[in-house]
Amino acid sequence: MPSDNPGTTKNTGPAPNPAPARTISAHAAEEEKRVLSLKPVLAPKHGKYGEHPHHSYDEWPGDGPLVVLLHGGYWRYDRMHLTPFAAYLARQGFSVLLPGFRRSGGAGGYPETFDDVARIVDELPAGRPYVLAGHCSGGHLA
Repeated sequence: MPSDNPGTTKNTGPAPNPAPARTISAHAAEEEKRVLSLKPVLAPKHGKYGEHPHHSYDEWPGDGPLVVLLHGGYWRYDRMHLTPFAAYLARQGFSVLLPGFRRSGGAGGYPETFDDVARIVDELPAGRPYVLAGHCSGGHLA
């Protein structure tokens, strides 16, 4: 039904049905369980790149190419579930930086999460080649 204001409409019908509950496949549930059950690996070096509690990183230093590895985890998990992969990359000769950042649903979201990733990249040593890589939502950030 038209409203008294031009360019607007008034909805007088019933409210739309809420979205159905999301279900995940058995395969997806098993993959989440497998990834999240890996034992975290402590990095040889830890540091901070800002004042926020999430502005911290783990580092596996080396002379090989630098991989800045952005964690995923459905915006629910911090970087610890990706430490086994970071350690694996380091054993293959890569230097790995695994930063934390403000996540959506908490202190992050837009623009904070993106600002954190930009800050991480800005603070890399000048001229050091690197690649951004990520898992899950970290892949989207990369």
